[in-house]
Amino acid sequence: MAVTDSSGSGNPLSAWSAANEYACIYRTQVQTSTVPLTGAVNHFSLQNVGARPGLFTSSANTNPSYDLQSWTPLTWTIEASFYTTAGSGHRAIVGRDGYNIAFGNAALAPLYFKINTDNRAEITFVCMDGKSHGLYSTTLIEANRWYHMASTSDGQVLRLYLNGKLDASLDLGDGNHALSKENNSRSWTVFRSMWNNNPADYFVGYIDEVRISDTALLPHQFLANQGITVEPKLVEVSEAGPTFADAAVKLQSQPASDVVITISESSTPSQVTIDPTVLTFTRLNWQTPQTLRITAIDDSVVETGKQRTTVGFTVSSTDPIYHGLSVEKIAVIILENECGPWNYPVGDFNQDCFIDLQDFAIFCREWMECTDPDISGCINLR
Repeated sequence: MAVTDSSGSGNPLSAWSAANEYACIYRTQVQTSTVPLTGAVNHFSLQNVGARPGLFTSSANTNPSYDLQSWTPLTWTIEASFYTTAGSGHRAIVGRDGYNIAFGNAALAPLYFKINTDNRAEITFVCMDGKSHGLYSTTLIEANRWYHMASTSDGQVLRLYLNGKLDASLDLGDGNHALSKENNSRSWTVFRSMWNNNPADYFVGYIDEVRISDTALLPHQFLANQGITVEPKLVEVSEAGPTFADAAVKLQSQPASDVVITISESSTPSQVTIDPTVLTFTRLNWQTPQTLRITAIDDSVVETGKQRTTVGFTVSSTDPIYHGLSVEKIAVIILENECGPWNYPVGDFNQDCFIDLQDFAIFCREWMECTDPDISGCINLR
């Protein structure tokens, strides 16, 4: 066994041989010192040191509690961090062995998660109806730098992400788009894939944190894409008090250059003020969380008892891993105070804080309105 399965499902990766031709070796070069999503210490990556490196699952030998080799999911996510030191040829990060399952192309294996000859990230898979689908990044992959790559399928749309940003997507169209396999349930692989029933597409460089999931994850759920965290995700403030709430913003890894985060509210007119509206993280202060304060605006407008808004984040940096990174918004609830602590009383139809004849007249008028959709001239109250 070369790499353990941290999910507990019992699908470790094995190596064919310790000989130099096939060997991979543990290295301390990693993208981040901890796994951003989980906080676990990230000690090592794997590097190829042979001409034909490859790690593979072996269900017959490991007797997994959940057999990845027989898995044919409709929804799935594959993700990995990688650092390629070679800039040409097909280089597979993850593959699935197989042959003669795609209509019109017997040489095609069930899945390729790789860098292609154009130096673009690629996900190609064959679905259960025998159709193959390929998606390629618009971004060119450069040698000698880390990337996090993820691909998801929800059964309808195939998506490809680089460093947490959606780079390309493909509508899969009609058909059974569950991920296919060869009948004899062959291996999943790391560092290589398969072409025409032979091992191929050997990766040159470092691979780290490979994860395969049975659902189409969102970017903030990726292992290595929690680049910026915000806590809490929901705050409640009141126009009467307490009028403010604080949130902490933190980077999960050291940036190559300054990261500037601009903060804004979604509502017009504004329901809250934000202080500060710009946070800057540097290579020196990135480990220290920074605080922003969200304060309710105490206006004189009578509104609903609870208003809702969101606080969003725009990230800019010359570090391409952080620039444009998606950050989960803060949901904000603002409690109204114009009608006292209980806000509008039941029956206050005109929302003036009093129940009187005007409210009764509104009630009567709406009661008399015809809302039967089968009768001409009636109104739709929805």
